Amino acid sequence: MPAAINNLLRLSPVATGFCVYNSMSKKRMVDTRFWHDNWIRKLNALERYLFLYLLTNDKCSFCGVYELPLSVMAFESGIDEHDLETALLPKLEPKIYYKNGWVFLINFDRYHVNDSPNNQKGYNSALEELPQEILNVFK
Repeated sequence: MPAAINNLLRLSPVATGFCVYNSMSKKRMVDTRFWHDNWIRKLNALERYLFLYLLTNDKCSFCGVYELPLSVMAFESGIDEHDLETALLPKLEPKIYYKNGWVFLINFDRYHVNDSPNNQKGYNSALEELPQEILNVFK
């Protein structure tokens, strides 16, 4: 591997081999109150896991609306596509919607965007990048 690429990537051992991570990865924090939310407490363990995956995966945008193919969601979460589509994703509504290969996290901005100008700028920029037809789906 060329030295320049090697400097940008970090290899991390995992149980099945090696995973390549971008050294400029995003960080997501989950508020500890998540576990005390009455709606979350009614979910089973697999539904909570999927909820956390959708909040924290690397495709999640700053505005909480992002494209995520079902096949990628299934691969990364280890959950069967059919189970995702027919049982798990519908159960997460009305908190998370999955339509036409796009995820919409309701109230994402409430938890991840504060009053700082940089956060507001990032949020607005992420919204502006979304295709109009996707914004129309989630209105």
